[in-house]
Amino acid sequence: MAPDRSLESEMSRWFSDQRNDLKAPPDLWEELEPRLGPQDVAPAWQRLFGFRWAVRRLTMRIAATAAVLGLFAVVAVIYVALSETTSDDRFASQSESTIGQEQWRGIETDQPSAQTARPTATTSATTVAPPVFAATATAAPASAGGLLPIPPVAVLDSRTTVAAIGDVLPIIGPGGSQLPSQITREQAQEIVTLAVSSSGYGITPDQQEEIVVRLMNGDWSDLQDAEIPLDLTFFQNYGVNPFVDVSAEPISTFSMDVDTASYTVGRGYLDSGRIPPPASVRVEEYINYFDQDYPPAIDALDGHIEGALSPYSDDGTYLLRVGVSAIDVDPFERRSANIVLVIDTSGSMSQGNRISLVQQGIFTLLDSLREGDTVGVVTYSTQAMTQLRPTGDLNEARSVVSRLHPDGSTNAQAGLRLGFTLAEENFADDKSNHVILLSDGVANVGTTEPGGLLDDISEFARDGIFLSTVGVGLGNFNDVLLEQLANRGDGSYAYIDTAAEARKVLGTDITGLLEIVARDAKVQLEFDEAAVESYRLVGYENRSLETEQFRDDSIDAGEIGAGHTVTAMYELKLKDGAADDLGVVRLRWLDPETGAAFEKERDISFSEVDRPFESASPRFRFTSSVMAVAEILRRSPFFVEVDPLHVVSTLAAAVADLESPSEERELLSLLNTAIELGVLSND
Repeated sequence: MAPDRSLESEMSRWFSDQRNDLKAPPDLWEELEPRLGPQDVAPAWQRLFGFRWAVRRLTMRIAATAAVLGLFAVVAVIYVALSETTSDDRFASQSESTIGQEQWRGIETDQPSAQTARPTATTSATTVAPPVFAATATAAPASAGGLLPIPPVAVLDSRTTVAAIGDVLPIIGPGGSQLPSQITREQAQEIVTLAVSSSGYGITPDQQEEIVVRLMNGDWSDLQDAEIPLDLTFFQNYGVNPFVDVSAEPISTFSMDVDTASYTVGRGYLDSGRIPPPASVRVEEYINYFDQDYPPAIDALDGHIEGALSPYSDDGTYLLRVGVSAIDVDPFERRSANIVLVIDTSGSMSQGNRISLVQQGIFTLLDSLREGDTVGVVTYSTQAMTQLRPTGDLNEARSVVSRLHPDGSTNAQAGLRLGFTLAEENFADDKSNHVILLSDGVANVGTTEPGGLLDDISEFARDGIFLSTVGVGLGNFNDVLLEQLANRGDGSYAYIDTAAEARKVLGTDITGLLEIVARDAKVQLEFDEAAVESYRLVGYENRSLETEQFRDDSIDAGEIGAGHTVTAMYELKLKDGAADDLGVVRLRWLDPETGAAFEKERDISFSEVDRPFESASPRFRFTSSVMAVAEILRRSPFFVEVDPLHVVSTLAAAVADLESPSEERELLSLLNTAIELGVLSND
């Protein structure tokens, strides 16, 4: 059959049109055609440079999308303008929701209307409240770079963190209007200042500038990132102890404390390159996180004294370390334990690896238990549930814990009440009866304030059922609640930030947690006015007692577990010519079984403190340096002039002289990193 000339002509014309449309260079086309044939040249060219068509189509689609979004923006502006008058109702409705309760925890519920409400990021005298974010009410004029007006409401993250710059705007929860696509540098800087500085959180200048630039370009991801804890983390500022004139008040009394949570919280911040909130730093917990070199205790409690000239002042100030060690108990010889685990399984525990850390810690605890011990499991979210009644079947307990998953709100009150009920039902006089709460401490259902959760805990503790708390997670973490619960429950408060810490708290240290050897333990120092001019107890601000409370055994104080040590640091200013005894240190505690009171005392001699700092023991030098680090981190006025680099170098020299200082080297590494990041300073 003869070829169809008309078809061939049409094909030639089509390929010619393709060549012209693609704007192929004629010389390249002529070179390709003899090799590929006219029917293959156009497809080959399309494969090489056909993206021009794709770009053209994409451009057209973007233009169409922009037009649609522009129309939506116009509609949104009109809607906001028309609905301003109803904002009071929307705000009132939202404030009654669960989200509203969580957002405004610790803040008075009797709020002004949305039109006049003026929440600020300024904290109270004692509590770091959720920082309140910001946007000004004044929209930039269209001529000023074409900035879009800032909407009258804004949601900065899923937990309704909001901000206030200049004229404060209404605040709403999730589902509100879109975030501004562009803001000025001044607005961005003020948002970062409110989000970081006023809430006690620190970031490096480079990190701050990066966030400012992103906010200017409408990228709010850093403020939505859970790794930057900006919203619902609560710490309480207990102030800083001053120097006390001995002639006015020669006696210093405080309750012993074995909590360590403050240090591990701070470690979590430093490990992520951020400075810990000053209110989160409790000096005594930084110090007591590390083991001391005290000799084994003979009685339930023994005391230890060491001192030296302070390397952090040039006015002749001395440092005095007052140590207490508890008698140790072999893990296989401790009393059997009845344990009830109260586990937070609310939605907030899904953040990061919180629930996983809790599970790992509990598995370690179960591995540490022995015959005669029982374990019960209570979980709580919106409601509390008994997952496992107290049993000696540890495999069943492992199975229950392995199935935990977070969901719902946080009814901590219901969880604790159910946990204590189980512990009471399984109570035995000859056993250690202990409730252990594992939570991020956030409560948004039921009673959400610490006071409401403490009513019955003291009574249970007096009856022999103790409560210890284990915190996990940052970002919406309530340090205040967990510390107060443990204090009232005559237990201890720890924080787990890593799997290793979870294994330590609930594994290695479990005997000290369960086996209490001294109840209501107190320390009292009485200084001699003839030798000591003034003194300052560094830390223990929330553990101070009145002089007459030392021998008042009805006063609640600290509980000390087997093998625990407690350390306090004093700064002393001595009088010229001091050469005799500086004073007396006393210890007092109650026997946990009989309730009998025991007291011992010893003199503090001048020779025990009269030495250069370099001549003191490595552990004393290390402990003194940890004290200085904590003082700088919490912005103590007494360490404003101290050079952080000097503190770190002093700490490094002490670490070099210690034996097997793994945890101590970790602190040194953290501080070196913090200095490199510019977040460790006394500015």
